[in-house]
Amino acid sequence: MKRTLNIILGIGITLVAIVAILVMFAPTFSAAEHGSEFGNVFQTMFYGNMKKTSSTKPVPLMIVAFAFECAAVIGGIICACSRGKAAGIIFGLFTLLLLAAGIIFLFSVQLFLMVNPLNNPEVLKLGAGSICTAVFALIGGLLGAYGAYANLKAE
Repeated sequence: MKRTLNIILGIGITLVAIVAILVMFAPTFSAAEHGSEFGNVFQTMFYGNMKKTSSTKPVPLMIVAFAFECAAVIGGIICACSRGKAAGIIFGLFTLLLLAAGIIFLFSVQLFLMVNPLNNPEVLKLGAGSICTAVFALIGGLLGAYGAYANLKAE
């Protein structure tokens, strides 16, 4: 039964991490003035804005969070193939990665403003891309936490 649970949770983590990456195509910010100017999460995190009207810099911490989610895609497959205490440790590691990525994406407005100061920063609010990415990353983190708990408790 534990083996089946590891497979289900590992595949679940992989699918949730893939969805978290795919929803990054939604807009990063929801503001009347600036929301569409900065584009989706990928455009905001890697090269600033969609329209090259102003020069904006990439956001390094969001790139790190994206790397955490990419690692979680591979990590879910590794978790599905693991057994025993090693599986619990691996689940715990990828839990930390996904929870960190989710929290980082919840702070994407502040991180963007730290790198790219605006004249009117209060108009930027979290958009669908940042919120959905954070929610799916946190769901994956909860799945990983359950996998770590189940594997470490059983041994």
